[in-house]
Amino acid sequence: MEINEKTKVEELLKACGRMEEFFAQRGMYCKTCKGRVNCTLKKVAYYYGLLPLESWIEEVRSYYKKVCQKPKVVKSPSR
Repeated sequence: MEINEKTKVEELLKACGRMEEFFAQRGMYCKTCKGRVNCTLKKVAYYYGLLPLESWIEEVRSYYKKVCQKPKVVKSPSR
């Protein structure tokens, strides 16, 4: 999943339910966001004053990678 400023919070939550922890830990209850369907990361950043925007997006990306994407296990060749 590509995460950028236009990524909708709802899409993130559908892609990975554990992203809800990320927002809850920061006191961001995006489900109460007006126009919930259109609640993008950019809108969240402005609403909560999380500027610069790029560092906020990077924080979301790194959490998503850490929690939601399983690391690929590289097996050593058997002999």
